Amino acid sequence: MQKEQADNKRTREIKGAVCLSLALFLLLCLVSYHPQDPSFTHFVASGQATHNFTGKFGSYFAV
Repeated sequence: MQKEQADNKRTREIKGAVCLSLALFLLLCLVSYHPQDPSFTHFVASGQATHNFTGKFGSYFAV
């Protein structure tokens, strides 16, 4: 019985850490949004610098 509770607690802690990390990533994406970054609706030629703190991956999520 105690082993099951400990495993359940560990699973919840891992899920919480993953959710917190995802929330922090999304916050950084939105805070560092720049209209000239590449996105699904805005094409940018390769070689141009991305202003988003999380890079090209984050600039697509910030839109």
